[in-house]
Amino acid sequence: MVVYFSRSCEPLAKLFRKCDSSSPDPWNQPGTGVSPDLSVGGGTFTPLFQGPGVGIVLYDRAFDVYLGASEDWATGHPAIVIRTSTDLIHWSDPIGPPIDDGARAVSYFAMLGDTEDPSIAGPEPRIYFRSTEPGKSGFQYGVFKVVKVKLAPK
Repeated sequence: MVVYFSRSCEPLAKLFRKCDSSSPDPWNQPGTGVSPDLSVGGGTFTPLFQGPGVGIVLYDRAFDVYLGASEDWATGHPAIVIRTSTDLIHWSDPIGPPIDDGARAVSYFAMLGDTEDPSIAGPEPRIYFRSTEPGKSGFQYGVFKVVKVKLAPK
């Protein structure tokens, strides 16, 4: 691969392509524009992932699945839900109840495994999050909490 260091972004920009499933040649769309100031956009695309968003992912060896944590508003306020996937593209509906703190807003969450590698879930991975008083937004109104996620077969 040749990388050009010049005022023109064109040589590098032309390397990236987007997938457009409505086209006879699906990978024919430019991935980026050719302008350094983003005044020229990239091409059209078809989303490859069309499901719920997942923000944090761990692998669970015991169940041979990926666990994904994401924000959900089904409770009427921000909560965290866990979904599973075997391929990182198709995700389940939420498993278990939403993780929340009553009417308090839940934000800034992270999920860590309880093994020697924090990206691998053990029997009780943990969700760390900030819980903020209703209607408040400053850090002085929030506390950080942790919840153990207990996994069990159906």
